[in-house]
Amino acid sequence: MNTTITASGPAVCKGHSARRNFWLHVTEGAFASFSGMLLSGGIILPILVKELGAEPYILGIMGSVGGLAVLAPLIFAPYIESIRKKKKLVLLLGIGQRLPLLFIALALWAYGFSSQDRTATYVCLIGIAFLNLGTGFIVSILVPPWMDLVAETITDTDKPRLFGYRNGLSSAMAVSSGAVVSWVLASVSFPNNFAVLFLAGFGIMMISLMLFALVNEMPCSYRPNKRQPARIYFRELFGVLKTDHVYRWFLTYQVINRIGIVALPYYAYVAVAVHHMNPALAAGAFIMIRQATNAVANFVFSEIAARLGNKPILIAGSLLHALAMILAAAAPNGSWFFAVFLVWGLAMAAKQVAGAPFVMAVAPRGRRVGYITLSQAILAPAGVIFPALAGWIIYAQNHELLFFITASLMILGIFPLLRCNPHDRTAMETMD
Repeated sequence: MNTTITASGPAVCKGHSARRNFWLHVTEGAFASFSGMLLSGGIILPILVKELGAEPYILGIMGSVGGLAVLAPLIFAPYIESIRKKKKLVLLLGIGQRLPLLFIALALWAYGFSSQDRTATYVCLIGIAFLNLGTGFIVSILVPPWMDLVAETITDTDKPRLFGYRNGLSSAMAVSSGAVVSWVLASVSFPNNFAVLFLAGFGIMMISLMLFALVNEMPCSYRPNKRQPARIYFRELFGVLKTDHVYRWFLTYQVINRIGIVALPYYAYVAVAVHHMNPALAAGAFIMIRQATNAVANFVFSEIAARLGNKPILIAGSLLHALAMILAAAAPNGSWFFAVFLVWGLAMAAKQVAGAPFVMAVAPRGRRVGYITLSQAILAPAGVIFPALAGWIIYAQNHELLFFITASLMILGIFPLLRCNPHDRTAMETMD
């Protein structure tokens, strides 16, 4: 875990390579985010689960199965942190991240040839759940080295702009895709319509991977020591929970926030299942509204974050998420969900712009992989338990209760975030 720091961050990534890397990260990230927005659990998957005739708790169980993957980085963290250059590893993991989308499309295509009885339906759902688990497993390993690579290949000034620009661009691309989604779902017979969407998502993600391959991995200015034995590595890693108060406050915020967002996949589900909106209309309209709002807000928030810092943007994101949940709970009909998705687009933009740069500020340079891995491990129980609990609340109680509980949690999470000040630790380290 110990590292020798030999140069400051901004000195590592300057000049032509840094600007070229910035725009490559913007474009490759835009395509990746575009595919994720299109196929994430927020809109398409809940509607697919509803169209397959499954109860809402099935969606929650699928989320919990996916949450198991978050523990994966613990196995590989000592090895990953000892690697000086991480681009080849990220490319290899990126291929594994994308293949499950192709396999889900094939599974839905095969389901179309089956009897489509209850057994076939649950076999299909189980297959999709475990393919999502495979994706989550790979992504959880991929995120720490990817974030470390990004942090080392662009300047600190560009970090808030990077996530704002890439997500703003992907959201602008996703606006028009809403109309395409509606047309595909309405024109192509089920389940081939969803298979087409997942196949398209796979193609978009492959474009992202090819763009990422062009990133110039500049030499890191710190040299990690040789890989430590796992016992020593993890003793030092978990020791930061005792010694780093900045990280403790941030982790508290992350846990509360992680529990709060379990409600997000149920917006589209409630609109279709409870308020009887047409699935094709709902999917297309919700994507267009959310992504149009998100596109504009990403660019606006990125400039605000560059001037005021990331914390005010994260606070705004929590408040906007809470507002969307309250609107969803109070909605008397499906039309209200147009406002829900508009506010959700704003909330997403705030988290997208400020979330990753704030993590990079909290995690010390040279130990980012370890800090991010530790966060993922501690968040794992919340990712496993609470999605299933959210599905049970909707099934056994009502969606209003779920949305009011999660709105309260989003507001509660603001208080530990206010206590988290990475600059205080930086100042202390400088004095030492």
